[in-house]
Amino acid sequence: MQDGFAMTHVFHRDLTAALPVITGAEGNYLIDSNGTRYLDACGGAAVSCLGHDHAKVREAIKVQVDKLAFAHTGSFTNQPAEDLADFLIAAAPTGTGEGRVMYLGSGSEAMEAALKLARQYHLERGETARAKVIARKPSYHGNTLGALATGGHAGRRAPFDPLLMDVSHIDAAYAYRLQHSGESEEDFALRMANLLQAEIERLGPETVMAFVAEPVVGASLGTQPAPKGYFRRIREICDTYGVLYIADEVMCGMGRTGTSAGTGRYRCRYHDDGQGAWCGLSADCRRDGRRKGGQCHRRWQRQALERPHLHEPRHRHRRRTGRTACDPG
Repeated sequence: MQDGFAMTHVFHRDLTAALPVITGAEGNYLIDSNGTRYLDACGGAAVSCLGHDHAKVREAIKVQVDKLAFAHTGSFTNQPAEDLADFLIAAAPTGTGEGRVMYLGSGSEAMEAALKLARQYHLERGETARAKVIARKPSYHGNTLGALATGGHAGRRAPFDPLLMDVSHIDAAYAYRLQHSGESEEDFALRMANLLQAEIERLGPETVMAFVAEPVVGASLGTQPAPKGYFRRIREICDTYGVLYIADEVMCGMGRTGTSAGTGRYRCRYHDDGQGAWCGLSADCRRDGRRKGGQCHRRWQRQALERPHLHEPRHRHRRRTGRTACDPG
C-alpha cells in the first residue's frame, strides 16, 4: 500500500493505474482507505441498483450462508432458487408463458447460454442447418468469444477477430445517424426492421438460428430505444422465418426502463401456435441483468418435454443456482 493506493498482483483492467483501495460503502457512496468518499452514480454497468450496504440484502445473505452455501445443481434444487424463478416468470412480459430461468454468473455467460439453447432448440426440431446468428451494429453482448462475436462493437472485436465465429450484423435503428430527412418514425422503424428480413433471405432462411438485439441499446449507443413499431415488425419476421429472438436485457431489464423487462416497453402482436393477443413484446430467450440470468420461452420448454432425451439442456455450469445468490432476490 502506498498513499492509499494498492501495489498489486491483481490483473486489473489498466495495468498501469494506481487504484484507490475501497474499504467500505454507505448508500450511494464508496469509501477508500484514506476515508475519501466517492459518489457511485451508476454502480458500474448499472449493477448496484439498490446501492451499497443495503441492510435487507446483507441480512438475507448472512442468513442463507448460515444455512447452506452450495449444493450441486445436477442432483439438487433449493427453495430460494425456486422462489426467485417463480417471481421472475410471474414478472415476465405477457405472452412469455410458463418459461424457465437459468442462473448464471455474468452477462457474457448468459449470452453464451442463450446461443447454445437456440441451437439445441433447432436441433431437436430436426432443423440441423440452422446455425447462423444475426445481430446488430453497434451493439455489445459480452466479452467471451461467442458473446464478443455476436456483438457489433468493432473496437472490442478487432484484436480477436481471427478467433470469432461468423455472425452477420445489420444496422441498429439509430435515428440520429440513419433516419432520412422527412422520414417518419414509423417508416424509419419499418425500413430498419426489414433489414433483418433481407439478411435472412441473403443467408438462406433454413440456415438462420437466432436474431440478437438489445430492446434498449446500452453500452454501444448510450441508452437508445427503438423507434415505434420496430420490434413489432422484428417479431413478425422472426415468426415468419422460424428464427428465435434473443433479447439482451442485461442493461435495460429488471425495472431499469420502467417495466420488469426491457421488451415490456414495446407493444406488438405475438403469435404462438396461431394464438395471438396484444401483449408486451415477448422474446424467445431473455438475457437479464439481475444476477445475470436468462429466461427461456415456453416454446423451448415444450420442445424439450416432448423429447425424452432433451430433459437436460446441453449447457452446464458447475456453480449456478446458488442459494446465497438467489436468496437476496
